[in-house]
Amino acid sequence: MLEHTASCMYSMSRGHLPSKLELVKIGACARLIQLLEHSSKQLRLNSVAALYAISCAGQEQCKLLAQHNPIRPA
Repeated sequence: MLEHTASCMYSMSRGHLPSKLELVKIGACARLIQLLEHSSKQLRLNSVAALYAISCAGQEQCKLLAQHNPIRPA
């Protein structure tokens, strides 16, 4: 179920700026970042794809995304 949710968020944000902005507005980035640590490889891939697509919305969205510290040291 989570894999489909992350995939859906990716599809929504892929080429539609209003959808990207709405996902940011509802806090999807924080949830997608949490999913990066899930055991499901497909879920992690879908989450990364969605985060990437959202980050393409522009500098302001990248700043908001970066505030969640998505990259952690190994």
